[in-house]
Amino acid sequence: MEEPRVLKFLRDCDDRFVSGEEMAEALSISRAAVWKDIENLRRLGYAVAAIPNRGYRLVAKPDCLYPWEVQADLATSFVGRELFYFRETDSTNNQAKKLLKTATPAEGAAVVAETQLAGKGRLGRQWFSPAGAGIWTSIILHPALPVADMAKLTIMAAVAVRRAVLEATGLELVIKWPNDLLWAGRKVCGILAELGGEVDRLAFLVVGIGLNVNQVAEDFPEELRETAGSLRLAAGRSLDRVVLLQALFRQVEACYLQVLKEGFAGILEDCRRYSATLGQRLTVREGARTLTGVARGIGDDGGLQLELTTGELVTVYSGDTTLSV
Repeated sequence: MEEPRVLKFLRDCDDRFVSGEEMAEALSISRAAVWKDIENLRRLGYAVAAIPNRGYRLVAKPDCLYPWEVQADLATSFVGRELFYFRETDSTNNQAKKLLKTATPAEGAAVVAETQLAGKGRLGRQWFSPAGAGIWTSIILHPALPVADMAKLTIMAAVAVRRAVLEATGLELVIKWPNDLLWAGRKVCGILAELGGEVDRLAFLVVGIGLNVNQVAEDFPEELRETAGSLRLAAGRSLDRVVLLQALFRQVEACYLQVLKEGFAGILEDCRRYSATLGQRLTVREGARTLTGVARGIGDDGGLQLELTTGELVTVYSGDTTLSV
C-alpha cells in the first residue's frame, strides 16, 4: 500500500493553502488527477479543506495505522520496515504465515490490521479485535536459535511490549507468564508466538501481538468486561496508536538484538522483576494435565517453576495460567 502522492506535498506545505494548479505542476500530473487524489485522501479518512481561489489544505489525519504514517518517524533498522497493511483480515498471524509460504518477507517484516475477524489467542481462543481500537500486528523473525528457546522468545516479546507501553505512555504493565500483560489485574495484551523449522532449529518465528489501546468498558463483550482492560482505561485518555506501534517495533527490535548479542539473561530478569505471577497461587493447564501450586521462579530456560500442593517442584514451559483469587 503506497502513500498517496498528494499527501506528502500537502504535509510539506504545513498550514498554508495550495492550489490545484501548483500541485499539478509540482507533481507533473493533471488538475483532474489532483482532484481524484484529494478525493482518495478523503476516502482514507484525511480531512482536507478546500476553498475556491485558495486551494487545498490538510487539516487532520485519521486514526489509522497506514504504513506511511507508521514508517514516517520509525527509528528501527529492520522491524516494521516492510509493512503489510489490512483494513480487516482473519488474523495477522495467518497473513504472516501466508507471506512466508508465497513470498520472501524480510527479517522484521510486519503485518498490521485495523481489525481481525478471527484473531487468534492461545489454545484456539479468539482474540476480540474491534476496528480502530487496538494494535493487532504480527512480526516475522528468523532467529538462528534452537527450538528449545521458544518459551524465552515469547517472554522476550512480552518484555518488549511492556517497555514499549512504558516508553509511549508512561503506564506500567505487569507480565503474566508466559504471554499476557496486565493492568490492575485486567488483561491488556496477549501474545501468540508461532514457529516453523527443523527438529532442533527455528526457521521462522511469527510473533503475534494483540494490544488493547482505546477501548472503553462498553466496547468489550459482556463476558470480558470483568477481565479485559485497555490502555485508555488505564491512562484515562485516548492514545495515539501510531506512536504506540512505532514504540512497539522499536522495542521488539531492541529486545531481539539484545537476545542475539547477549543472550536471554537481561530479558528474563525484566520478566521476573515485573511479574504478576511469581509468588502467586495459580492453576496451569499444560496439555492434558492441570497443575495447581505457587509460582516460585522463572528459570534460565524460561520455564515456570511451580511448587505443587504436595511440595514437589516442577517446571512447565507453556500453558494456560489462572491466578487464584
